[in-house]
Amino acid sequence: MNAKQPGVSDTGRRKAPSNNLRLWLFSIFLAVACWVYIAVAVNPDYEVNFYNVPIQMDITNSRAEAYGLSLLHPDEQLTTDVTIAGSRTALGGLTKDDLIVSVDFDTNVDDMVGTQLLSVKLKTKSGYQPPNVTFSRETVEVQLDRYETKQFPVSEVLYPNISLYDDEMHIHEEAIVCEPSTVAITGPSSTLATVDHVRVTVTDSVKLYQTRSFPDCATFSLINADGKTIDDPALQVQTARFAVTIPVTYSKTLPVSISLSGVPSGFDSETVLSRLRLSTDSDYQLPGYGSENLMITIETDDPDKKATLDELESWNLGVIPLSSLSLGGVIEIPVQLDEGYADQSNLGVVNVKLDESNLVAQTRLIQTKDIAIVNGSSKYQFNIKNARFEITLIGTPEELEAVSSSDIIATVNLYNASITEEGSFDHAVTFTLPDTANGVWVSGTTKVTIDATLNVEDE
Repeated sequence: MNAKQPGVSDTGRRKAPSNNLRLWLFSIFLAVACWVYIAVAVNPDYEVNFYNVPIQMDITNSRAEAYGLSLLHPDEQLTTDVTIAGSRTALGGLTKDDLIVSVDFDTNVDDMVGTQLLSVKLKTKSGYQPPNVTFSRETVEVQLDRYETKQFPVSEVLYPNISLYDDEMHIHEEAIVCEPSTVAITGPSSTLATVDHVRVTVTDSVKLYQTRSFPDCATFSLINADGKTIDDPALQVQTARFAVTIPVTYSKTLPVSISLSGVPSGFDSETVLSRLRLSTDSDYQLPGYGSENLMITIETDDPDKKATLDELESWNLGVIPLSSLSLGGVIEIPVQLDEGYADQSNLGVVNVKLDESNLVAQTRLIQTKDIAIVNGSSKYQFNIKNARFEITLIGTPEELEAVSSSDIIATVNLYNASITEEGSFDHAVTFTLPDTANGVWVSGTTKVTIDATLNVEDE
């Protein structure tokens, strides 16, 4: 058995480890306190670095917005490196996500449109404002503008998927109608200045046989002066729906013809028609009398009138009296078409004249006593005042040689004359030539003066 040492009790042996623990804990506390004291009181400066922090661009509630300016965003996201100096206690727990770096639209911004160089600023999400901050990118160039609203014409319509039933149909480009014809566009003034017009595209895929409207066209583009598309989300078009009417016209090219009136029975009109020349820039023959024909292109947007055109072999400009034809004379016929037709050839006026080869003009003397008055009212007596006059005959020398004045029958036909009182009036004379002169005609119109007096028994 071990003997107890003098002066040392069992209790003393058990308490020794507890005193060591207290001493150890106190030492740790003292070390931490010293470190805190040194970090805070002796060496308070501390730096943290954050890399590639995004730079926000928000003009809301800023002085720039109060100036009426708007921000044109850059195409790329800008970043900067941030170095913050301060106390370790303030910065020790700061992370990159706590930082908000933005362009300063208040301090140095000017009331002007264009490029401005503005500084960046920092704040934290907690509201703490570090006193010492440096940036690798201290300034940013920003584009500032003012929003305006302007009117632009819808001056171009595309219809890539529309076709026509046949080759005689055409789309009348100049007559295409788009409603609205102008649109209001809102955007930055500098971008609006690049807009020239609006292009609307009809996306329907159809085959047209007549004019048709497309009431709900929603595909459109903004076009600059070079014909290129402007794709800028800052531009807002106030109208997004358009109604487009595409006019379909029908056209057919036909030879031009004319007709003769006042042709006596038995007259050889074929010979005269073969001699007629239609003149514009050069001389042309009538269809059926030669291959050099004057052509006209007739246009219409009416399907019924197209059906009429399809049945025609020539286009008749009108009727001219046989008596209006003379040697050296020219008859002007204005090209006037019925409503619903248009002269796509723009002929304007066609001149008609004779091919005078082997034709001559001769005069014949007519006595008034040889003129018969027929179909006059029985209430009146009619007397021709003229004593005599000359008429002009046109034909070949051989035919004219066989015609004498005595062979010509002159008649005044009062069938359509409206005579209500006595007096004098003028009336045209009709001439009938012998059958042997079926290629000769009287050129010009001859009138005589007639006296009308009441019969005695009707007074």
